[in-house]
Amino acid sequence: MTHDPATRLRDWARLLCVGNFGTLTIEEDDEKFLIVQDPCGSCGRQDDHNRGEPPWQLALVRERHPITFCRGDVSAYRTHIAVMHTIMPLERIGVPWPPIHCPKTAGEPCRIL
Repeated sequence: MTHDPATRLRDWARLLCVGNFGTLTIEEDDEKFLIVQDPCGSCGRQDDHNRGEPPWQLALVRERHPITFCRGDVSAYRTHIAVMHTIMPLERIGVPWPPIHCPKTAGEPCRIL
């Protein structure tokens, strides 16, 4: 929060492109920036390619729980989004930070406000 919004936006975009190999579009309105990853460079790509099934068999959390967005059948990797960007910020500052809308099904984009 010590950096101006343009710097934070560039940093997030760099992280998502380099760290997640994401394909991004960025939209701006009077209230916010919206980063859209389509496909999501990490979680979404795992879903799109059925990495929870053989031969990969990446770990899945099957329980409907806040770390699975109350859906279940979420990759163990994806649970970090719920924990780091929703659950912990809600407990500490009262709002998600940043708000990340993970897709509910494979093939949908990930949206970060």
